Amino acid sequence: MGADRPAATGHAAHVVVTIAELLDDPYARRRGLVRELDDGELTIGSPPRLSTTPVRVGPPATLPGIDGRAIAEELGLAAQWPTLVASGTVVDVVAP
Repeated sequence: MGADRPAATGHAAHVVVTIAELLDDPYARRRGLVRELDDGELTIGSPPRLSTTPVRVGPPATLPGIDGRAIAEELGLAAQWPTLVASGTVVDVVAP
């Protein structure tokens, strides 16, 4: 059963789909639920529509801890970095 029958009776309904199906769905594309990033990759947009503060798609989130070394250097802790890593205080994350 799709969403048509419940919707015809005045009830909210939605078909459960995979992300791949959503990205290919013409309705989702028309409604702005599928956004294209600068690199051409497709992603799911934001459903809420705000009149004075429209949603802007930003870059993807970085890996947690990926900038730990740079932050330590900014704080003057570059010399302590190996000790911080060895003690488990921080994790030395390497970019993929």
